[in-house]
Amino acid sequence: MITPFSGRRRLTPGLDPSEKRKLWFFAVLFVLVLAIFLVAQIWPRMVGQAEKPGGGARSSGPLKVGVAGRETEDGRSIFKLKPPSPEEKRAMAEDDLQSMLGEFVAKGKLMDSRDTDDSDVLAKLLDQAVWNYRITSIPDLHYRRLREGDTEHDPDRDRGRLVSAFGKLVEISEPEPFPDRVKGVEKLYRAVLVTAEGRYYRILRTTPIGHRPGDWIQVYGIFYRTRPYTPPGGKPVTSFCLVLTREIGKAYPPVRITKIDPAWAKEVKEASFDEAHRIDERPFWLLMNYVKTMGLDGYRKRRAAGEFPFEDCGALAKRLADLPGDFRFRFVAAEGRITAPFVDVLETDNPGKIKRLDSAFLVQREYLVRLVSPRPWSRYGFRVGEDYVRVEGIFYKKWKYVPRNRDEAYEIPLIIVTDVKPIDISSRDWGQLLQWVFGGAAAVLVVVFFFLAFRDRKQVADFRRRYRRDKEGRRNARRGGGGEESREES
Repeated sequence: MITPFSGRRRLTPGLDPSEKRKLWFFAVLFVLVLAIFLVAQIWPRMVGQAEKPGGGARSSGPLKVGVAGRETEDGRSIFKLKPPSPEEKRAMAEDDLQSMLGEFVAKGKLMDSRDTDDSDVLAKLLDQAVWNYRITSIPDLHYRRLREGDTEHDPDRDRGRLVSAFGKLVEISEPEPFPDRVKGVEKLYRAVLVTAEGRYYRILRTTPIGHRPGDWIQVYGIFYRTRPYTPPGGKPVTSFCLVLTREIGKAYPPVRITKIDPAWAKEVKEASFDEAHRIDERPFWLLMNYVKTMGLDGYRKRRAAGEFPFEDCGALAKRLADLPGDFRFRFVAAEGRITAPFVDVLETDNPGKIKRLDSAFLVQREYLVRLVSPRPWSRYGFRVGEDYVRVEGIFYKKWKYVPRNRDEAYEIPLIIVTDVKPIDISSRDWGQLLQWVFGGAAAVLVVVFFFLAFRDRKQVADFRRRYRRDKEGRRNARRGGGGEESREES
């Protein structure tokens, strides 16, 4: 295997050519397997980075301002005060209103069983609703719905809350004078609306009500008490009294969608970031109503009957976002794990009369899908974040969002979920299995490579010891043989 000389005569032994070829073969094979393993790990991330809009270097993000901000030219620090959030402003305003109304309750001026309102109470409420900027600057979305059943039995718990309500206008009263009580207020305008569930609200505002009985309206105001109300031809019920703080908006009558209209696609907007990021569009709410009306059991029966043709995207649903027009309103399926669930209880009305959105993300291999469900995730019978699932639903649009701590926007599909089913991937996840196989093969090759290297070094050392021993023996033999010949000649 090992010869003491290679080419010219030298004392350093070389390797047998067959052994050299073997070592080179294992070295090249090791490098090849290791390269395949590394590419399998790194390539999807490289592709994902290359496909991001505006790929390449990212900006360092917004400037973080500490306790002491930047300095002016004369060395004075610039301090920046963070303004209160809408939630914080709402909490402060509601605390003030609750304290104010509590004093009226203690004085006996604010009573829930009384048919009329005390003028001092109305003056204070109207002054707050018209002139208190802390209240008037709160956006519509931060008004909350009353817990009507609880409030009916205990009005004090919600007295002073900023409340939204929507329903059909049933009655408009004649304006009543209210001069010299609140700046800019000369008359009061009252009306009554009834919700789709049959709850009545009395509303009070300082400007004319530009709607007629029968219209569906959305109102925002301060809840201050309950009051008996007798609807036409009905029995007395409890109504909830609001002093309005914002303009009256539009609400929608009850609806049951049983069929998807392809013409709705014209109303879906996704050209710009703002359009693609929004879901507050009429077709979205109508599709949500369609899925909710059909029900989970109804969907499964129709699905088993082959009524819905599916586009199966497997573990990568990217083509939905690449070609949104081709898949609009089509039934699709995708696989992955559902994570980051979020529940949004809607406080304002929408065309589909949807009161709750259950959102989440479907995490695929280096890809995400936005999911929205009209029913809780618990209804589908899987473990969020743990089970590998197959999600079936209706593709709505290409959705854009900016992840936390990143600057660039992502484009992913938005799917309205119809069903979720756990699936077994123990025999299907070939990609992960192959990565482990290549990793194991690389480890085995490393062991073999080092074994051969150390074995050859041991053989070289043994050869050198034998070579030196044999050489010394030959030298001693020559010395001994040469002395005897000289003695014989003499």
